[in-house]
Amino acid sequence: MRRLAAAAIAIAAIALLAVGLLPADRLHGFLSAGAGHSVTAGYVDAFRLRAIVCAMVAMAIAVATWRIPLPSPAREAWHSPGIVFWIIVAIGAAARIALLPLPPRYDEAFTVTEFVRHGPLSFLILYKFPNNHVFHTLLVWLVSLVAGDRMWALRLPAFIAGIGVLFATYALARKWKDENTALIATALAAVASPLVEYSAQARGYTMLTLAFLLLLLLDSAIALALGMWTIPTMIYAAATWGVLRIKAWRSAIAGGAITFLLYLPMIVTSGVATFTENGVTRAVDLPTFARELPRMIADLARQWSFSFTMPLAIAIAIAALIAVIRRAPAAMPFAASIAVILPMLLLTRRVPFARVWIFVMPLYLIAAVSTIGDLVPKRASWILPVVTALLAWNAVRAASRPDFYEDPAMGDVPAIAAKIRTLPPDARVLVTTPLDASFELYAPGRIVQDRFDSDPVAVRAAIMAAPRRYFVGSLDEYRRLQLPFTPTPVARFPHATLFELRSPQ
Repeated sequence: MRRLAAAAIAIAAIALLAVGLLPADRLHGFLSAGAGHSVTAGYVDAFRLRAIVCAMVAMAIAVATWRIPLPSPAREAWHSPGIVFWIIVAIGAAARIALLPLPPRYDEAFTVTEFVRHGPLSFLILYKFPNNHVFHTLLVWLVSLVAGDRMWALRLPAFIAGIGVLFATYALARKWKDENTALIATALAAVASPLVEYSAQARGYTMLTLAFLLLLLLDSAIALALGMWTIPTMIYAAATWGVLRIKAWRSAIAGGAITFLLYLPMIVTSGVATFTENGVTRAVDLPTFARELPRMIADLARQWSFSFTMPLAIAIAIAALIAVIRRAPAAMPFAASIAVILPMLLLTRRVPFARVWIFVMPLYLIAAVSTIGDLVPKRASWILPVVTALLAWNAVRAASRPDFYEDPAMGDVPAIAAKIRTLPPDARVLVTTPLDASFELYAPGRIVQDRFDSDPVAVRAAIMAAPRRYFVGSLDEYRRLQLPFTPTPVARFPHATLFELRSPQ
């Protein structure tokens, strides 16, 4: 199997080298046909250089794969847990299932409309936006082939990974301390708001979290590569693992090589800058960094305490701090993550969204429980399912509120889209960010999107050219567009109104 993989990599490297060595006119025609427009001579030259360099690197990986076996993952014995654990997992699963049918948030809808619907030849080759969590997008595309655009189905890859996080949290907590700590940590992970929320969103964050926890458990090169292929911010998780497991350098090299091969089409097509200088991934100046870092930390604290009652959230934070100060073995991975991530942020001057750090939350909970667990008698474990159920209800209630969305009107999108589908076929409906992707998901072909990267002139021309024009939103939003039409309400919904845009008499 190893030599078969080496041969496949070598063949791909030779093919890539052959493309890079094509005559300039033929390569220009090949790339222009693929792009659907004539590409520049500068792009052709850059593509050729990237293709040749990447082909040589891939050939070196093929040779290494042929001669050097992939390091075997560490074997971690699975302890068969008792009934309390399974009840906790069932409660955590129920909380996540309750959120699966909810209308999508912006990034979920964008994942489907911008990547999944364009197929793997698009999202595996082009990295236009950081929203493309590539491995997750691939799994969502596979699900869509069977289930279509049903939101509950498109969320299944994240949901399954989210349940896997509970098992991995239990295994790590038991490995680092004991059964009592493992049960309490799993109970907290089952109801922690970010872990619940992103287990029921079509995003790749729970997949990255699971990959990181499996990396800590197994030192698996495959887990490292798949985490990186999901979201490049896995680099922070990989650095944490590298500090904790310095002797696992062979797995790190192997995982890096696999990651390179998985991203090879994107690197050749778009270059490395497509990952490092793409929108929110850009470095900021020091004053901006100093201003935004505290905001990110405050947002992180709010997210991590959202589903817990405030006294419990404070107790968890104090317990984690005590465990770190005491240098409790179960708290050292969490301490290592802070010690690694903060300098990386300072050196790179990047301030990611707070949700990027979801993978640290299981370590935080394990650290806290290593203190709390000493205060809870083992015979009281039967109380855990009751407390878990109450906190799970709170997590579901919080995530179901309209103000949990970027715009409360996003909860109205399915009902409004149903009304839009009854409009005349030549009608076009103007929507603005963050509603654009959701409406394109539910009413494709009927929407004129005024989104974050739209050309205002093109948007205005599109709505002006429509035989019948409509707008979804509020009157204040419409007035900001400065269009020469009179908005007339057609249908009202809890958080938005559908207007017909009539020409002034």
